[in-house]
Amino acid sequence: MVTAMKALFDLPEETKQKHKSPKPYQSYQGRSPVIPLNESFGIDDACRLEATQAFTNLMWPQGNPAFW
Repeated sequence: MVTAMKALFDLPEETKQKHKSPKPYQSYQGRSPVIPLNESFGIDDACRLEATQAFTNLMWPQGNPAFW
């Protein structure tokens, strides 16, 4: 899990910013000047395979089934 999270947060900033949601705290929250080391993702229905696959395909268009 730690390896998968490292791969996710090591992605380029512009890739991570593709994850957007109209719901509060469900988008990518990048580094802020107030908390420069904080980054987070909110993923709706992360327990559903389809939602996880959709998120993975957004972050890695070439595929990354290991992240599911």
